[in-house]
Order: sequence, then C-alpha cells, then structure tokens
Amino acid sequence: MNSSIYKTLIALLLALKELPVPLSRDEQSILQDVGQQLDIDPDDWDFIKEQITELIKANYSLNQIFQTKIRKLYALDGRIPKEFLPSLAELETEIFGETKEIVTFDGSTDGQNYDPTTELINIASTILQTENQEQTTQKLVFLGEISEYVENYRYFNTYFTSPKNQTIIPPAEPLIHGQTYFLHINISPEPQGIDTTFFLDKTLTQVWNEQETLLLDVAVTSKDFHINTNIKKLSLPRTGASENLTFTVKPDKFVDVTETTAGRNRGYIQVELFYRGYLLQSKQLAILILPTVNAEIPESLHPPQNSAIAFSTTDLLTTEKLTRLPERFLTVDVQVDMRDGSTDLRFIDRTQGNQELVSYATNLQSGLGNAIASVRQKLKNMASTKEGYQSKNQGDMELLNKWLPKLADSGRSLYRLLLPENKNRILGEDKGEKLKSALKPDSVIQINPINPILGIGKATIPWGLLYERKVMPCNQRRVCEQFIERDIDIDCTNCPEKDNYKVVCPHAFWGYRYAIEQLPGWTNQE
Repeated sequence: MNSSIYKTLIALLLALKELPVPLSRDEQSILQDVGQQLDIDPDDWDFIKEQITELIKANYSLNQIFQTKIRKLYALDGRIPKEFLPSLAELETEIFGETKEIVTFDGSTDGQNYDPTTELINIASTILQTENQEQTTQKLVFLGEISEYVENYRYFNTYFTSPKNQTIIPPAEPLIHGQTYFLHINISPEPQGIDTTFFLDKTLTQVWNEQETLLLDVAVTSKDFHINTNIKKLSLPRTGASENLTFTVKPDKFVDVTETTAGRNRGYIQVELFYRGYLLQSKQLAILILPTVNAEIPESLHPPQNSAIAFSTTDLLTTEKLTRLPERFLTVDVQVDMRDGSTDLRFIDRTQGNQELVSYATNLQSGLGNAIASVRQKLKNMASTKEGYQSKNQGDMELLNKWLPKLADSGRSLYRLLLPENKNRILGEDKGEKLKSALKPDSVIQINPINPILGIGKATIPWGLLYERKVMPCNQRRVCEQFIERDIDIDCTNCPEKDNYKVVCPHAFWGYRYAIEQLPGWTNQE
C-alpha cells in the first residue's frame, strides 16, 4: 500500500464532504481532471498530487479542513478498517443508482486482488469525475463512517511517573532498580507515554446500547516488577478520555546492559484489557532497568522504553459475536517468556463478583512438548487401532477401562506441569487454593494464548485432557462405574470411591468438567 496516496485521497474526500462553501466550476473541473488522471494513469502520482495540492492551497476553507484530516490520518498511520471501503459496484449503485462492470488495469473484474491503495484510487476516481463533487461526498455513507472513525479514535496509553513530583518519565529514560514508580493507564484521544497504540473502539461499537460508560478490567502482571495491585476497573466513556488508573510498580531486578541477546536486557510488564471476561487487547511493555541513576546506556539499547501489541480481539472476535456471547468469569492467559522459555499462566477469577489475579510461572520449555506428544499419541492409538475405537460407533465400559486410565496418566502429568500443586516456583503465597475454589463444575474457561510456545511449534495445549485427581500407577485401575448416574454439580462428594486413586473418574477431566473456550494462537502472519 502506498501510504502517501492513501492518506492524501482519504483526506481530500473527507475535506470535500465537510466543505461549507460549494466549489467553483473551475475547481470542479480540476477535480474531474484529477479523477480522470487517477483512472488513466495512477502511477503518475507526483503530477496528480501537484494538481491536488495547488487546488487545496487556493481554497482557504478546503485547505484548513484537509490539513486537519491529513494530520489525523498520519497519526493513525492511515489505518482505516478495510470494511469501511465499499466495493466499486456498491459505490456505483450509491452514486448512480446502477451498477456498471468495473474493469481493472490488469483486465480482471469484480475488484479481486486489490490492495487498499488500488481500491481507494478507483473509488476516488469515480467520485471525483462526478459533477458537484462536494455534494456527492456528502451523500456517501462510507465517508461518514470513516469521518466518525477518524474523529473519534482513541489511544491505549501507558506511561510512568515519579511518585514524588508526578512528572512523566519520557520513553527516552530508563527506570532504576529498587525505585518505586507509578504506571498510568488510560484510554484517550490524546497519545501519551510509550509509543502509539490504538484502542479497539470499533470492537465495542454494538455493545454500548443506551449506556454512556462501560466497565473494563485492566490487569497488570510482571515477573520483573513488584506490583501492588494486579487488577483494577476502568470506567470507559463512550467518547473522550477515560479516567486515569494508577498502579504502583517497583523493578525487582536490573538487567545486564552488556547482554546482546535480543530481549534479555529488559524487564517486561503485561497490560491487558478485558470486557466481561473477554480479552480485548494485550500490550507488552519492554523497559530497560538500570542498577544506578547514572549508568551509561549503549546506543543499541535505545529507546529504553517501548511497547508492542501482543493480542487484538479484532483479529478473532467480531463485534456482532461479542454482543451475543455471555459473560466469562474465569480467563486463563498463557504467555511464554522468550528469554528463558518459561510459561506464565494468569488466572482472572470473576466468579464471586470480585476479581483476583493469580499468576503462576512454570518452566515448560522441554517438558510441555513431551507431555503434549504423549497425550496426542495415546489419542491416536485409541482412535485408530482395532483394540480402540476404530470402526466403532458405540463405546462400552470395557473400552473405557482399557483407554481412560492411560489418558488420565497423561492428563495428570500435564496438569502437574501447568498448575502449581507441589511446585517450588510460585508467584506469591498461593499454592493453588484460589484457582481450585474458582473452578466450579460447568465453568466456562476462556484460554487466551498470547504467543507461540517454544519447542512445540503450532501445537496448542490440550486443556480438556487435564486431569485434576491423583491417579495411582498400577495394573488394577478401573473407571468409576457410577459416574453416569452422578450429577457433575454434586462434585461426587458422597462417592464411595472418592479417595480411591485406583479409580479413574471422568468428572476429573477438564473437558468433561468445564467448558474450554480456546482462542486461536497465531504462530506467524499466516
């Protein structure tokens, strides 16, 4: 996409739409010539832009509006949602009341294989070749949608201040080990702090109804910083700036500035926005932490503060789906620390109307891949052998007793790898009690994978096969014969086999006990 052409043409169309005084006949004629040039020879952009620039500079009102629009578009980096642009057939119908066959420069029809700039060139050419172009633009619905988007977009801001004087610490400055800072988070039309990150307003378009504010949950987690409170509520207004949330953070460790491996010389903070339990947006802050105030920073480590979006709901969950989905009360975020391969699990419990964030870190770089491979191999053997379910459409207790204990073995190993029972590496004092109290039968658990897990490629964790009960390795194991008659809500409290770990209980598998909702985890741009 040619960014300059795209932004210039969008800004011109938006400026024409808002022009308070009609264009003169000469101005209309110039724009028609521009439209024809775009149609005949769009590659001669320098000449076309020169015509546009001269016309705009000669019209004071048009120039004022155009300059305002172009500044906003450059702030947006021209990122207009592609669904805002109509097809050429739709545009022809809206302008002329009929559809003409549109033949592209490569001879194809229907606008196939267009990039955004090519599509916009054809749209602008069609509009500019009409008479009274400002009147045409005022009637076009898609320009109204783009104009509203350009005017109302907001930023997902994160920045640090010093507790003493509340002055903002510029992104060009590092943080110092052992000192306390305030991390501020807000949603605002004005960019502040680390980089420029856009908030996903469009995702929430259809959930406002009559409300003027929405409550979002903001979660802040880190292995490199001590954070006083991990989760707070943000009151988001329909338009304008939100309140400013403040988290107290303190770097727990400083980094070796001589470290050359990418990413290992920074501390990381994860900031996540949730709506009704659904992850909307995740942002990772990468901060240089120095041992002393005057420590020298190598040029390779600039800028000391930066950030990047790690997850965006718009890639996966449409606005229409979000309005129909019920609230989620337990979410699990999975993230790999690219420095050492350890996997962080963050559980947000909303079951009691309040929220507590429980974080666990487990080093799964090698063990997880083997555990998943074991589970998958047993599933394959069970499904594709004559001793298993091959060519069978009806199961029985004999088959269950042959295969379910084997799955329970693998599921239990996977459970022990992922969850903190009897583990030494725990963030905080919790040993799993908070998580276990949150996991009620029939809970819907949303799994949000943030980035690919090292060593296992595109494989995802088979959460449904996690097995909660202890299981005794022996040849006399069997499946509980009463599970069919027992309601999962009762939790098998009065089951006589409750403490017999030679008995495998189907109710102890996560996939049987809970509803697992796993979002796709992208491993590359494809």
